[in-house]
Amino acid sequence: IMHDKPVVTNVSIAILTTMFGFNPKLWLKCLIEKVNKVRGVFCCSLSITLVMLPHFYSPHGSVFLITCVLLTAVDVKLDPATAHQSLEISDNGTKVRDSGNMSKDPDSPQRFNMFGSILGLNRLSSGRAYWEVEVSKKTGWDLGVARRNANRKGKLSISPDNGYWATVHYEDQKYAALTTPPVSLSVKEKPRKVGVFIDYEEGLVSFYDVTSQSHVYSFTECSFGGEILPYFSPHLKQNEKNSNPLIITAVQKIYDTRGARDQTTNLTISKWLALATKPQGPCC
Repeated sequence: IMHDKPVVTNVSIAILTTMFGFNPKLWLKCLIEKVNKVRGVFCCSLSITLVMLPHFYSPHGSVFLITCVLLTAVDVKLDPATAHQSLEISDNGTKVRDSGNMSKDPDSPQRFNMFGSILGLNRLSSGRAYWEVEVSKKTGWDLGVARRNANRKGKLSISPDNGYWATVHYEDQKYAALTTPPVSLSVKEKPRKVGVFIDYEEGLVSFYDVTSQSHVYSFTECSFGGEILPYFSPHLKQNEKNSNPLIITAVQKIYDTRGARDQTTNLTISKWLALATKPQGPCC
């Protein structure tokens, strides 16, 4: 994976709980704060497993093994060479919208020639990756990933069978996973920002509503069969409707240490990934 920042994975720590007790949430918060102080490392998501080790005995408390998976965000940029001729891309490669007009850019094997779609520059072939896309004020979009060698010509059928793992927002209020056949998705409120998480080895593509910190949909047991690329479609604009761009945003975090409850923007400790099991017993 192309990373501007390193990935830290599989951090295992054995801890001893004492008579004063062990607060998993407080410990995790301290862990994240310490990790984020390391130059060049930014934790955007965290997978936690907390397991009691009964074969270790201590008169002072119970011993737990904590295995952490810390991830950094991928700096995704759009690839103009793949863009449909109706798309308008920002100079910094983070925004794309339908212009309503066809450009004079020549067609090429890399370019979508019928669907208003575009791919990212980032080639993903191992490990984990995460990025966020602002979709506010949009009435339609596609987001996901595509095989590097997936067909980009003619009327496409966006589905895993054809090398695309994507969700779609259409007709202003409807959402679906583009499977065969498509699966309608129930969304409580219209997402303003969508997170896309990839675990290549696990064959996982997951989508999240960043604002509400809720899971939207996951493709599992995906057979990628080679490199995959971020996939985007801002859909056609109709007059001024759906004229806003899709915006790839930087993953940021804000900790409010003044209160007991973590206040977050974007993704800090992912509620959908952090599986911290509170240990049972008087030591907790």
